[in-house]
This record gives sequence, C-alpha cells and structure tokens, in this order.
Amino acid sequence: MLKVAIRMLTGDRAKYFGLIFGIAFATLMMSQQVSIFINIMKRTANQVLDVRETDIWVMDPRVSYVDEVEPLRDTELYRVRGVPGVRWAAPLYKGLVILRTPTGLLNQINLVGVDDSSLVGAPKTWLKGSVESLRQPDAIVFDVQGANFIWPGQDVPVGRSAEINDHRVVITGVADVSPPFITFPIAYMKYSDVVRITPPQRKKMSFVLVKAAPALRRRRWRNASHRRPACRR
Repeated sequence: MLKVAIRMLTGDRAKYFGLIFGIAFATLMMSQQVSIFINIMKRTANQVLDVRETDIWVMDPRVSYVDEVEPLRDTELYRVRGVPGVRWAAPLYKGLVILRTPTGLLNQINLVGVDDSSLVGAPKTWLKGSVESLRQPDAIVFDVQGANFIWPGQDVPVGRSAEINDHRVVITGVADVSPPFITFPIAYMKYSDVVRITPPQRKKMSFVLVKAAPALRRRRWRNASHRRPACRR
C-alpha cells in the first residue's frame, strides 16, 4: 500500500512539485508573519525594554501603551516616593516636539526627558559620547537611526546646536536604542531641560520609574516560590 501511495503521489510530476512548492511557501509565510508580529510587539515596548533599572512603571490608568501618554502632576512623584517598599522613584518625560536644524530643516522627534541626578532611562549603548554627556548644559542626544535620518549621508554634527521651541540645544552624543513603533527620531535630554523648553502646561510628567526595596523583592519571590498549584479531582 505504501508503494501504491508513493506512486500515486509522484505519478504526476507537475502536481507533485506544485504540492511541495505550496507547502514550502505556506511554511515560509507562517514563519514570516510570526517574526513580523514579534517585532511589532517589541517595537511597542521599546522604551520599557531599554529602561532596565526599574521594577515598576507608574502611569495614569487611562494609558494604553507607552506612546499614548496621559501626563501626571509633579506631586505624584512625591506620593510614589512615600509608598512603603519604594527604594527610589524618578520622573520620565516622553512626547513629540519639533526640532529645527541650523539649515532650517524641521523634523518631528520623540523627546525623552530623564532624571537629572540619576539619569535613569538614558541609553546604555553609546556610539559617540557617554551618559555623562547628558549632564552638559542644554545637551541633547540622538539615537543612531534618527541621527542618520535627520543628517543623511553625513557624520552627526556632535557639538553643533539646534532649536526646539526657540530654545537652543547642543548635540552631545549618539546612542544605540531599540527602534520604536512610531518611526520618529528619538532624542534624550535632562528632565529639567525638557520642562523648560516644552510649552507650559499643568501636567508634564509622563511616567514615574520605581525601584522596589530589596526586602520587598525577596519577599515577593519567596511568596511566589511557596505557592502550590491548585489540585482538582
């Protein structure tokens, strides 16, 4: 029976090769769609994946994902710092602004403001400069993809100035960060500089980054390890 089945399968070569090609193409498409889905999910969480120092992100309950920001009041930072078990908490700003280059070119960029003292949320991999370059006056740092988009075919002009809302900013470095879902260049500045150059409004803080106390993290791990699965009869 096996020989008869093989003969029936390979008797018509055109149908046989068409069947093999169809199966191979369907397998390729399924693998490609899975990879596209995984990369889209990674891009929607790029900011969370890049900030590895924190345990908890505090945000407004109406926020659906990291690119849809509902700002918080600055007083919420001190409320979070007063919660038992919080080791430290730092503010983070995230929003879209217009950058004007010295040549007059306008570009919309995704501006991220990190805590002035700890620089929590700053990039980890640097191609030019270092994390300390963010401490310079009016400093701004771009991701490598965004820098190549704004200045195509040329070296990033580190040390030159640009404008955001008629305020001068100085390019002090280039970093390598995860690509975002919204394809705008990513720039980093100190939180105080971001508050100063962005339009005034009552709420500006996008998120509060929280690090839990070591004792709290150990207690959570111990409670999770002692749990027993429910038994059903």
